[in-house]
Amino acid sequence: MTDDLAAGQLIDLLDTIKAGIASIGLAQQQAAALTATVSVARRQVAVSVNAEGVVIDVRFGDEIDQFDYREIARAVCTAAQAAAVEVQSKRAALMARLDEEQARMPKLSEFLPGMPDVLDMIPPAPVVATAPPGAAEEDADEDAPMEFTDVEEWDHEPSENRSGITDAQW
Repeated sequence: MTDDLAAGQLIDLLDTIKAGIASIGLAQQQAAALTATVSVARRQVAVSVNAEGVVIDVRFGDEIDQFDYREIARAVCTAAQAAAVEVQSKRAALMARLDEEQARMPKLSEFLPGMPDVLDMIPPAPVVATAPPGAAEEDADEDAPMEFTDVEEWDHEPSENRSGITDAQW
């Protein structure tokens, strides 16, 4: 009887995993199809980006000649950055629904005690700079000291008992 119960639970788990994988595939397809378009400068500059935030279209209005080149360049950058933020927001909303579905699924550690959950080990993605090369935003962290968190202590002083690659035996 307990074998039948365990087999039934395993079948339910496999069905849940299959459904979860199908949801992930659908979410990936939907995320890849995302786009965003933002207009700025009195709707004279419109920039569209794809799901990765890459500019795929730039359009200028009939009155673009009211702006100088510097203003147009700034407007294109502003619109592109705003469109990228918008598409990231759409993607985050899509992934939040997926996260809710996955939260209902049992974790591996529930079946194998002591087994770490892989998703908990994934580090967050770093923030990507939106400033042009050489701008203040890019150089802001340059003066901050580097900090390492995953390190081992190392004795840099040579020991008489320790051999090295400069020893005669090499």
